[in-house]
Amino acid sequence: MLLKQKGIIIKAVDYGESDKIITILNEHGAKVPLMVRKAKKSRSGLQANTQLFVYGLFIYSKWERYGYIKYG
Repeated sequence: MLLKQKGIIIKAVDYGESDKIITILNEHGAKVPLMVRKAKKSRSGLQANTQLFVYGLFIYSKWERYGYIKYG
């Protein structure tokens, strides 16, 4: 199931060699942690989209503790 939320990135932490964990503040004021796969790879198209203070529509799948963004 895919979820859509508008929000702003308030925290970005490198995780492993090519992944990032970002935290967005959504329009309802809740913090949502998201795992972004291959965010640091140059060909993924997610480098600019996962920087701090980027506002956008985030489409992700929810699994256990984190949401997962697999493509940009």
